[in-house]
Amino acid sequence: MSSRLLVVYGRSLANDHIVSALEARSPGLVKVAESATPWDILRRTSRRRGDTLLSKLDKFLFYAFYAAVLARPVRGALIQRFGRSPAPTPDFETTEINGDATLAFVRRAEPDLILVSGTSILRGGWHALGAPMLNAHTGVMPRYRGRFCWFWPVVERRHCDVGVSVHVVTRGIDAGEVMVQKRVRLVQGEDCAIPSLLTSVTSLVVEAFDEAITRIEKGDRPEPDHTDAVEYPIYLEPGLSDYLTFWRRRRVGPDGAASGVI
Repeated sequence: MSSRLLVVYGRSLANDHIVSALEARSPGLVKVAESATPWDILRRTSRRRGDTLLSKLDKFLFYAFYAAVLARPVRGALIQRFGRSPAPTPDFETTEINGDATLAFVRRAEPDLILVSGTSILRGGWHALGAPMLNAHTGVMPRYRGRFCWFWPVVERRHCDVGVSVHVVTRGIDAGEVMVQKRVRLVQGEDCAIPSLLTSVTSLVVEAFDEAITRIEKGDRPEPDHTDAVEYPIYLEPGLSDYLTFWRRRRVGPDGAASGVI
């Protein structure tokens, strides 16, 4: 029996492809989109208390560099891989993913399964909806939790740990039971440029979601682990200094390690 699926996602070219693929698989898919401007992202970073002023400046410089230098080739790589299909039309769009109006819409939709891709952290009422929630995290859990988790393995010379994890959403950050995990297949000497990594990770999200949905429809209903006991730290946005390290270590060496300048 097919589940009534609802996907909640952040607006981006990569997520547009993911949602379009889900919609082709499940024509009755209900779509909830979260819209965030670049100013929203900068504001969130500026308010993070754990970062020093120097760290925040470093991250702002990375955002500026990404917008000026990396955004165009990333968009080009995604279009080349997935084509120029029109963006999916959401059934509900919001800037307040945890707001009352958003939750009311989701309750009315009565989903059997909620899929999450690239949104802000789901809090409060989401955990009382009664439907299981699966998040496509672009990192290999539990080693990599948080943000930009396709980026940090390259910085740490762990190219073999670039991948995605579809996991049960809990109140912890990227801490629930992992249902499906896939790694990007990299070979020695390959150049892990950001555009190619993002297209590869996006493809894996589609594959992992498809496998997870199939398992759910066959009766595999994992229960959330409410302990959320995870030993690894949470990664945050990189700074420009981190990108320079990424660039030096982007080429894959033997056994998935980095080659080149250290």
